[in-house]
Amino acid sequence: MKNTPMKTPSLPLLLAALGVILPLASAPGQYEAMPSLNGGAYSHQAAVIEDTIYVIARKGSVTRSTVDEAGALSAWKFQDIGGELFPAGMGGKYSCSAASGDWVYIMGGLVNTVEMGNTNPSAMVVKAQRNPDGRLDPWQETTPLPEPRYDGAAVVADGYLYHVGGEGHRKVFSAKILENGDLGAWTETQPLPTNRYGMHVFASGGYLYVVGGFVLHQRPTDTVFRAKILPGGTLEKWTKTEPLPGTRADYGGVVADGKIYLFGGDIGDIGDGNQQSASALVGPIGADGHIAAWSEIPPLPEAARGLQAVVARDHIFLIGGIFLQEGGNTAYKTVWRFPLPAKGERE
Repeated sequence: MKNTPMKTPSLPLLLAALGVILPLASAPGQYEAMPSLNGGAYSHQAAVIEDTIYVIARKGSVTRSTVDEAGALSAWKFQDIGGELFPAGMGGKYSCSAASGDWVYIMGGLVNTVEMGNTNPSAMVVKAQRNPDGRLDPWQETTPLPEPRYDGAAVVADGYLYHVGGEGHRKVFSAKILENGDLGAWTETQPLPTNRYGMHVFASGGYLYVVGGFVLHQRPTDTVFRAKILPGGTLEKWTKTEPLPGTRADYGGVVADGKIYLFGGDIGDIGDGNQQSASALVGPIGADGHIAAWSEIPPLPEAARGLQAVVARDHIFLIGGIFLQEGGNTAYKTVWRFPLPAKGERE
């Protein structure tokens, strides 16, 4: 994580981070401030199960909010942490996550070690099941990754959980999701053409897409890869599709209605004092699986990186993130809501 000084966030953002909601001037009619998290969130994970959004902190504590029919969030509820922290050896920092059915999965990450205060990558994978009352059960270990990884990406497609890349890596693994939520054995499938981390992987229309990310030493890229999904958790060879209009990593991203949406992120290089972005992009996926030209959509109210994005009730929710500023980095508890196009406008 870079510590380059940045400008102090605007007053409206700071007030929203404290739970004071003001009308937005930067993107009228687009971004709306929702109830804030109970605390700042960075290097966190987020997932949606049955219109409930779960935010998982790096140590495994869980906060949740329900999305009503109008797309409004309830106040965030913090679960008791007694039995819900990650098991020892789980790396919650720079892990990745995915959800399938009633299960949330967290994979890899950095784990602190006592010796010399080092952090080492973890291969551990944990799962938690949603209860009828909305709570997540305590975390349980399931089949670990074949190798330790951090800052990779994960996605579920056709009953398989995929783990892609990670710092210094380009391997791709898949595991079948069993009826009880456990994972079968991980198998290696087609690797990425290059190492990739700090990105997202999306599944849509029978393809996986890896968009942007860091290539080496926190250098973002504009490259976008796609691979056709084959039976049994395997993939065809990755090929390039429409690149981003500029480099981007550590962004918030979702796929919805055949389009990939990206928000914020790191667009600079080492030593670049303006690496954070407020810009947002959308890339429609064609019938042939290629992404058409990327286009800009209204920018975030403020530049951010490391935010999480999820889709529920025809809205995209942008959660937490970090803002670099004089004197250090601050994790924010703001939650923004961005509407998807009306159903008649989605084609």
